[in-house]
Amino acid sequence: MKTAKWLESIIPSPTLAVNQKVMELKSKGKKIISLVVGEPDFETPEFIKNAAIEALKKNYTKYTETQGIIPLREAICEKLKRENGLNYEPSQIIVTCGAKQAISTDLEKVATTKTKVLILNNPSNPTGVLYNKDELLKISEWCLNKGIVVISDEIYERIVFSGRKFVSVASFSDAIYNNTITINGLSKSHCMTGWRMGYAAGPKNIIKAMSNFQSHFLSHITTFVQYASVEALKNDSFIPKMVIAYEERINTTIELMKKYMPLSECVAPDGAFYIFPTVNKYYGKSCDGKTIKNSVDMATFLLEAANVAVVPGLAFGMDNNIRLSVATSLEEIKDGLAKIGQALGKLK
Repeated sequence: MKTAKWLESIIPSPTLAVNQKVMELKSKGKKIISLVVGEPDFETPEFIKNAAIEALKKNYTKYTETQGIIPLREAICEKLKRENGLNYEPSQIIVTCGAKQAISTDLEKVATTKTKVLILNNPSNPTGVLYNKDELLKISEWCLNKGIVVISDEIYERIVFSGRKFVSVASFSDAIYNNTITINGLSKSHCMTGWRMGYAAGPKNIIKAMSNFQSHFLSHITTFVQYASVEALKNDSFIPKMVIAYEERINTTIELMKKYMPLSECVAPDGAFYIFPTVNKYYGKSCDGKTIKNSVDMATFLLEAANVAVVPGLAFGMDNNIRLSVATSLEEIKDGLAKIGQALGKLK
């Protein structure tokens, strides 16, 4: 049976593809240090797991509304008002299977007459850069004037460092509010990546259209996960401690890079848990007859020569970079950077 050409053109997520390779190597007994996946290494808090267990005991395992149960959408509305200064009704919320499903100020160079949507990830994956209020306002006003809808992916909003302030795009004005679809979820903030709980907030007509599509495509996310998410949204007291740990790891990594990756450069992240250094000064160098020409070659070299997994920057359209995730222990980070340094030292 043949597949459609458009299906054949879809490539898997590069990050998950690398992670799959790492899991395969580990299953064969290989010790790999993974600096790949954007998945908190902290456990899902017990109160959230207990809430899921309670939901199962109460037999909350049947179908729910496509947009999500009312208590969860109400909890999301309360969260958006409390933390982001945004007023939404439950009818303006849809609960999705992770934020993915729901998903530069020099925009004139890349926009065309066919441009309908701008996807803004803030703080950014892979750079960790946080747009400030003035930058966001200029971008959102430009989109409004051009008739371009903003999809604001705010999944890393709670992971920002050194007192920096996160601002939601939709909070600037009524006009911008009505031109913005806000995407968020609990994967990063509440260590619930495998739970696949995301949501979108926006104009009623957009959310209704998303709900109609989801009713055929997915129906709704897992019922007991929805009930557990209601409880998750009531308690975020554990998040600041987690953010402090991420910032310490980021600072440690940057210092170690100066020692072990001296030809690399990177911008210190404002948030999230990634570092995105340029490594193109190593391109053209060789080891054991293999020459590094691009980010894929670099990632392959580090996996084979150092047993350290990173994501090639090509996955993000930046072939001069690689992405390192610090969502792992300080010990793993220190060991991984030292091994990267040893491998890079072999390049001639």
